[in-house]
Amino acid sequence: MVVQPQVNGDVHFFAEGFSAGGDSDTISALYNADRPMSLLLSPAGKGRCEGELLAVETLKLSAQIVGEKSLLGCGVPVVIEDPSKEGRIRIQLKKAASVSDFSALMREKGALRQQMGVVQISQQGSESHIVPIYLDLTLLQQQVITLSAAFDKPALQFGLIGPDRDATATANLRIGKTLQAGNDALLYRVAFESSQLQDNRYRLLSSTDQQFIPYQIFVSGVEVTPSQPYEGELPEGIATSELLNVKFSLSGKAVHGMTAGSRLLDTVTAVVTPES
Repeated sequence: MVVQPQVNGDVHFFAEGFSAGGDSDTISALYNADRPMSLLLSPAGKGRCEGELLAVETLKLSAQIVGEKSLLGCGVPVVIEDPSKEGRIRIQLKKAASVSDFSALMREKGALRQQMGVVQISQQGSESHIVPIYLDLTLLQQQVITLSAAFDKPALQFGLIGPDRDATATANLRIGKTLQAGNDALLYRVAFESSQLQDNRYRLLSSTDQQFIPYQIFVSGVEVTPSQPYEGELPEGIATSELLNVKFSLSGKAVHGMTAGSRLLDTVTAVVTPES
């Protein structure tokens, strides 16, 4: 049985192998008549019993024996004496607590899929069925926002530029981990997107003669190109951040022969992505 929590508080279940009993949230197994049968829900890995519930962090699951009024409590065996006829036992897992955000689960160290519990179905004279319950954080990883980024100014101007006058403009880009990113150090990349890219170069567009003029972008002194983003690392700790100096550089030689009074424009978007 695989349990997939999502950022919005929903939980997806799907059963694998013989445990699939027709419903995605149900563990099932065949049993024989006239033999005592025992059921046990136990924690495993980072799972724990919280009262009758199986829990990891804010995720809490209940186990209901389909057709019975009582729960299969975590760590408490249930014995069904001498079933009158053979059939199939069904145990349904449900989210047991109202949680609006499971992103805290991403602070747990370890693999994206790890065991949190196990259901054991045993009957006298028959082989026991052991069904592991796995916590799968794949969907959560895809949905959780782990980085924030913002410039300290919305626009930049080079000022006047000529064939003998280079121009630069700078801005600060603050990159930080969100609370959902956890305590570990986090690698990231910074790239810049523009509709005016060509030949692996950033370009300004002249307002008068529609010429494209190449310019350069540097992050903390390292040149960034469309094919070569900047790579950095945020340190360990909760919600750590760093301030990057971003310099835009335009060579005066690039505007040689351009009509006087032309305006050069480009809109770039900084794209900051975590490295898995």
